[in-house]
Amino acid sequence: MLPTYEQFRATKSFNSLDGLRGLAIISVVWHHTAGHFMPSGTLPGYISVYVFHLFFIISGFLITTLLLREREKHGRMSLKNFHIRRSLRIYPLYYTVIILYIIAVKLVEPNSVYGLQYMSNLKYFLTYTSNWFVTLDMINNRVIFYFAWALATEMQFYLVWPLIEKYLSRFWPVLLAILLIVVREAADNGLLDDTFAGGFLTLKIILSTSEGLCLGVITAHLLHSERGFNSVRRYLGQAWMPLIAVIVLMTFIILLNVTTPLNTLFIILLLTITMISCAIREDHWLKGVLASPIARFVGKVSYGVYLMHMLTYNVIKKVLPAALLDNLVLVFVISLIVVIFVAWLSYRYYESFFLRIKARYSRTA
Repeated sequence: MLPTYEQFRATKSFNSLDGLRGLAIISVVWHHTAGHFMPSGTLPGYISVYVFHLFFIISGFLITTLLLREREKHGRMSLKNFHIRRSLRIYPLYYTVIILYIIAVKLVEPNSVYGLQYMSNLKYFLTYTSNWFVTLDMINNRVIFYFAWALATEMQFYLVWPLIEKYLSRFWPVLLAILLIVVREAADNGLLDDTFAGGFLTLKIILSTSEGLCLGVITAHLLHSERGFNSVRRYLGQAWMPLIAVIVLMTFIILLNVTTPLNTLFIILLLTITMISCAIREDHWLKGVLASPIARFVGKVSYGVYLMHMLTYNVIKKVLPAALLDNLVLVFVISLIVVIFVAWLSYRYYESFFLRIKARYSRTA
């Protein structure tokens, strides 16, 4: 039996999305500890690059859904409360990790090229602008804390999009999200190079726009509307749909011979369909995996895993016997287990303090 619109609107916790977030963070750890070192173009080497977009899709969907429900329930959106909630969730651990990186750089490589580069880039990490100003060294493929670009992208979304939702009504936010995807794809395919010749920063800002966040926004508006929900549930509300979506997604990735902007966009669309089919109903065929306690636990601590996985990985490389470092799968497994444990400690004994304060500013619970 298909889920109803009322059931969807009554859902406060999308358990399967925690599981999807858990899979996404595992793929990130895999990429940075093992997949990145595998031959270019192989499935184990690049699959995690695509799965990572789940973070953006889920964030765009959940944040926009909360904003839309708040406006419907209370008649307005409190941007003050929204930013307080986001700040309490993101800032404490983020800036703590930056301090840990400063200490690590000063102790381990204070005068190295990468250590000096980190200190030079610090102003961009502190202001969530590293996705605009910090460029990856393509020769050595190393920039300390480079992965913070994703958090910068999300924070920029949190700063701008609530304003759009608050002051643009009806279908305008959806049209804007679609326009952003079109402009981003045009830039990614080199169609705007002449337009912004000499304006590298402008082009970089456009390219830092996340299609995943935009598709998450579009999805939130689609499912928030009763008509939109009912039209989508006919096709994506079947219990078997998440499994089919994953099979199609993996088949396309496996058959993919070349990475292009359009191929990437198609994969992000497939990931969005997977997320929608999991959000519409909880009792789907992948519930046993995605809504399992383990998957949800990993998803819950995924923020800490993301911020601390490279610190953990580098410590493990220092303490593991040299003979074991060549076993990429083993290094990945050990890194994953250790960083999940560290992230749990952080969540339980540090982040939870701020999360309790954050709960006071929630109006949609």
